[in-house]
Amino acid sequence: MKHREVVIATQRIGLLMMVVGLLTACGGSPAQPGTTPADAPETPSDTATTALDKVAAGGQTADFPFTIENCGATFTYTAIPQRALVFDGNMINMMVQLGLQDRVVGYWTSGAELDPDTKAQLANATEITANMPGPSREVVLEQSPDFIFGGWEGYGFSEESGLTQAALTELQINSYALSESCQDANGITTIDDTYTDITNIGRIFGVLDRGQQVIVDMQADIASVTERLDASATPPRVFVYDDIGADNPLTVGSSALLNHLITLAGGANIFNDLAEDWSTVGWESVIERNPDIIVVMDTDWESATERMARLKSLPQLAELPAIKNERFVTIHYRQAVSGLQNAEGVRLLAQGLHPDKFQ
Repeated sequence: MKHREVVIATQRIGLLMMVVGLLTACGGSPAQPGTTPADAPETPSDTATTALDKVAAGGQTADFPFTIENCGATFTYTAIPQRALVFDGNMINMMVQLGLQDRVVGYWTSGAELDPDTKAQLANATEITANMPGPSREVVLEQSPDFIFGGWEGYGFSEESGLTQAALTELQINSYALSESCQDANGITTIDDTYTDITNIGRIFGVLDRGQQVIVDMQADIASVTERLDASATPPRVFVYDDIGADNPLTVGSSALLNHLITLAGGANIFNDLAEDWSTVGWESVIERNPDIIVVMDTDWESATERMARLKSLPQLAELPAIKNERFVTIHYRQAVSGLQNAEGVRLLAQGLHPDKFQ
């Protein structure tokens, strides 16, 4: 079970969404999407590669048509989308940081608050109200979108709500799903998936140069962290704690993005042998593996401070050295899911895991 599924099924059920409004914005003809079988290759087609090269050479304007491969389907773009709907904070932030807020006519979040600056940039967009699993197809169509940036596993696309990429394709509405939510053929998410999403959104909206600069900046930020670390040293052993109950801690496995971020930060996840991205484990397993440091997830619905207090109150953990010595590192949820804040997440992790290297 994926992290967002677990969170949705426990802590986030019953959270109220924001108030619905309506906004009219400049119109645009929807792109004509195409589809391919589910086993379609996950690399851009020759047409898309050619278009990418032309965008990179020419700045802000793409030659149309071109295609994007995403979650096993092919989507063809004949024009830059004019009326985009965007689901959840990490994708909303990506659009705003790429300067695309004027293309956003509506947005929805699954519970976490947007930061004030991002929300201010979307003052002219409709904030859509919907409980999990997300807006229905009918609510979405009221906004007359020609593009939707969302995802699976709690990011707005679901069979339950009827809002799927296949259904949108039938309505001649292009969509893009966050790579983290569909994952690659190996079921592993890395920082490269974040870079892929930035590149593809930049290409779709004709701002590839901006997207590439964002990637360059993120890579430079991460490099400035990793160059401080001693690659020959034994990495500290890390347990990630994301509470869903005192008896069943939720932690990160080998295929989650956060597992890769921990590795970049010079740590070693004690549950790296779990094939899942996120999974519940027993406290006896945590005690047996005896982590050096506990990474505590900070969220908008429960703070890291509250979670650290809970950990220290559990009698079965009283003798665990990481608890006794309060070896805690915190990372916010938005830094651990795929998005522009991943580089910041790597830095915070590294500073907590290797404080002597960042004095």
